[in-house]
Amino acid sequence: MRIAARWIHGWVIPEQVAVPHIKSAFDEDGELLSSDINDRVLSISASLIENTTKLRR
Repeated sequence: MRIAARWIHGWVIPEQVAVPHIKSAFDEDGELLSSDINDRVLSISASLIENTTKLRR
């Protein structure tokens, strides 16, 4: 997806996260079971907010 976004001149944040075994990565409430992956998702979310704020200026 990153390549497709760049191909149409989109801007993508530099961070990315892979979630292995996606079918078993979440509990019944939709929460990530791995705290490490959850921390990476939170970090990416913070980066997205930070970079979006910079682009809006």
